[in-house]
Amino acid sequence: MIISRVWAQQPGTYFCLSTKSVDGKFRDHFFERDDFATLPAFLRKHQADNVYFCPHGFSEKRRQKEVAVIPRILWADLDHVDPDTIDIRPTIAIQSSPGRYAGLWFTDRKITEELNKRLSYTLGSDVSGWDLTQLLRVPGTFNMKYDAKPRVKTMWTDGPVWSVADLDNRLDPLNAADVLSETSDASAVYQKWEKHLPHWARKELIRTKRPSEGQRSEMLFKLANTMLEAGVPRDNGVLLLQASVWNKYEGRRDEERQLARAWDKATTKHLKNDSKKQREKDDGYKFLTRPLSEVEEREHNWIWYPYLARGEVTILQGDPEAGKSFISQNVAGHILTGKRLPCHIDNVPPVKGTVVYFDLENTADTVTIKRMKWNGYTGETLKNFYQEEHPFSIDDDEALEAVYQGLERIQPALIVFDTLNTYIGKADTNQGSQSQQSFIRFKEMAVRFNSAVLVLRHLTKGGRDKAMYRGQGSIAFTGVARVEITAGMHPTEENVRVLARSKGNLTRRPPALTYEIIDRGTAQERDKSKFEFGEFVDLTAEDIVSVDPRGQGRTDQREAAIELITTSLKDGAVEVSRLETMAEARSISKRTLTRAAEFVGIRRVFKGFGASKKTLWALKVNQPGDVEDQSRRPR
Repeated sequence: MIISRVWAQQPGTYFCLSTKSVDGKFRDHFFERDDFATLPAFLRKHQADNVYFCPHGFSEKRRQKEVAVIPRILWADLDHVDPDTIDIRPTIAIQSSPGRYAGLWFTDRKITEELNKRLSYTLGSDVSGWDLTQLLRVPGTFNMKYDAKPRVKTMWTDGPVWSVADLDNRLDPLNAADVLSETSDASAVYQKWEKHLPHWARKELIRTKRPSEGQRSEMLFKLANTMLEAGVPRDNGVLLLQASVWNKYEGRRDEERQLARAWDKATTKHLKNDSKKQREKDDGYKFLTRPLSEVEEREHNWIWYPYLARGEVTILQGDPEAGKSFISQNVAGHILTGKRLPCHIDNVPPVKGTVVYFDLENTADTVTIKRMKWNGYTGETLKNFYQEEHPFSIDDDEALEAVYQGLERIQPALIVFDTLNTYIGKADTNQGSQSQQSFIRFKEMAVRFNSAVLVLRHLTKGGRDKAMYRGQGSIAFTGVARVEITAGMHPTEENVRVLARSKGNLTRRPPALTYEIIDRGTAQERDKSKFEFGEFVDLTAEDIVSVDPRGQGRTDQREAAIELITTSLKDGAVEVSRLETMAEARSISKRTLTRAAEFVGIRRVFKGFGASKKTLWALKVNQPGDVEDQSRRPR
């Protein structure tokens, strides 16, 4: 069938047929791709109805613009324009009734509503039939509008597939009258107030290119403020906003009410700022116009205290063996499930939200999904995890606009970039000014979407003691970031890694946090690993970056612990508390001491009972009177 061929080539989850019964009632029916085979039976059942189809798909079972999925097809209700007479030949031509036509133009990539609108105006067809959610009659059904009930016919299906770039060059541009032609009232209102508005506002009100989703709220508010200053009445202003491309509520049932609320919000803000603006106008100053007494206090919105905050950028830096990706993926898992992340203070609530992960190195199907599964994040949890592997750079405005459209739709709590060098673009990362200008784009993204942005970067190969100077590229990156975390190996404990904050002035410096990536490999999954957070320890970022990458310091500590145990226990069992005190005097941690005991193969024994009961370690040779507990590991 024609409609299943059209739908099969378009993105979307649900596709809509609409029926109009003899009493004039419309009803929408939705089909998933697996349901296309049922279309002939559906049409037979509704042969007495007018039946229409929407050329594009939807993300939900609603024929509304906010859930429409942008397609790779253009359409037009040609009305009396015979498709045989036009140069831009449709891929599919339809005769809806004798002398009336419709057309479909397949394209090489996704289209915009503006392009579809230009097509309608260029062809001279019905100018109300270009927008998303538009319905066209289904070929093979009957047009019940006329007494003769003519059949809707397919004229041809072998027209060309069009290049969007070619169409953009061939189609006529829109003018201001076209932009506001949907309502003659809007056109008249625009002409009335045109001379009272600044050039930029006139340009935006008659703009034809549809903006990205993330820009519309800000511009609606800005336009409303400007029209208020020009004296535009509320009803006129709302009408102009409704007719513009900045109308983000277009197609919604409460469209006018939402626009009126936006206008009223701008009015309230405008009145509050009147005294301030008047003062600025009177003295003519642009800078230093607001004293601190007029600043409204606010708190940081932490996703993970004190490391990740909404509206801020955090850098996570470390060598490859630190497992930066493993850390960020595990943090993502906590946020996806609303599980509390480790915190050195009490009463910090967990945060649950969506995560966006930009990563070209760790592919979603061979790496990320496996790691998430190994750590217990599966099924429904991953519906809110979006990994993007398409390359782009943060200084590419066109690509960034497309990214913003996705972020506007998803509204993530956390955005991760793995790693910085992959996305920084053409900036010379060793030049401070260039680095700062590029990196500030991450900050703008965090503010715009009220998300925490986490950027991963590698360390340089030693040479400096301060952790904040060890990150690759300019120190300007650290300057723009609100928080910087350094990940690395524990200076004394083997296979233990540490996270330590190397920059941050929003809170007191927290203690460092240990973590492990534990090998859980099997015959079927050789690389299976489990991520586990550990305890808070008194280490600094400088302690981490100064660790010998060959692990010599950790080896020395373990050897010292083994020597302490074997020497102390050669004459019999010794209380664990005494051994721990001796170890601390030698700068040996409890964890290293315990692992050395496991290596030596000591026994855990008890002396006494009740409150006087003591725990001792002993070598394998039993001592008289020992009560052995072989069921537990050394404490």
